[in-house]
Amino acid sequence: MKMKCPLCGDESLERKTGAFHFELPGKESGRENPEREMDFPDSEWDECGACGEVILSVELQKRIERRQYARKGILTPEEIKSIREKYSLTQARMAQILQVGEKNFSRWENGIAMQTKSMDSLIRQFEKRPEEFLKNEGGKQASDSVSSYLRTIESGKGGNVQALAAHGGIRGKKNRETLSRFIKDKL
Repeated sequence: MKMKCPLCGDESLERKTGAFHFELPGKESGRENPEREMDFPDSEWDECGACGEVILSVELQKRIERRQYARKGILTPEEIKSIREKYSLTQARMAQILQVGEKNFSRWENGIAMQTKSMDSLIRQFEKRPEEFLKNEGGKQASDSVSSYLRTIESGKGGNVQALAAHGGIRGKKNRETLSRFIKDKL
């Protein structure tokens, strides 16, 4: 049975089942990237024969999102929420601890936006050593937490090479002190 397409209005919208091929938009470094292509067997979607509009089922959308998180190697929204709830923190409090905006943190936890690799690394550091983030907030603790985090990403442990790049290659004492002062002032 064909349905009316919400885009063009033609009665050519048809339910499809089978393997769905999805390709992330854009190019990386000016060349095609085969990692952008994903296949999802046993899928269901609607497709308009007139205009080509594709409407994904909710289940297929979730499968695509999960694959994107895995491909980027970052925590899923459910994992972020689990970490926060493990320590009985509100979204506002977790955002404050991580030094990010409350709305940004909420978007990551609700799957509206994906966190950067460096923020993902910071959330993972919080999960490993929450006491470093929670004890005696302010003062020396902020500096210690920043130093500890930077040492971790500088050593490349846990695949945090991208986090180091995101921090502008913070290796010098001056850069470390600047970042420490910035976070100390925010606490």
